[in-house]
Amino acid sequence: MLAIFLSSLILFVLLSPGVLIHLPKKYGKITIALIHSAIFSLLFSIVLFFMKKLTKEGLKLTTKSITKPTTKPTTKSVTDPSGNIVFTPN
Repeated sequence: MLAIFLSSLILFVLLSPGVLIHLPKKYGKITIALIHSAIFSLLFSIVLFFMKKLTKEGLKLTTKSITKPTTKPTTKSVTDPSGNIVFTPN
């Protein structure tokens, strides 16, 4: 998670207008900002794709249904070390 944050921060700073890529002023401020944001989006999605492949972080969701427990419930009362009954099955 930290690596993703740091990579997005570095890409954002490097791809800010006037830092790494210089466009002529004839395009206007809005057009220049849109071009820089499109380049950032493209590069960040590529970096994110490769980082997820390398780190293999995240939760894998499966479509398995909930199965019955494999162990049978206990039929005996459970007591603690002092002899008090802790659990009594119905």
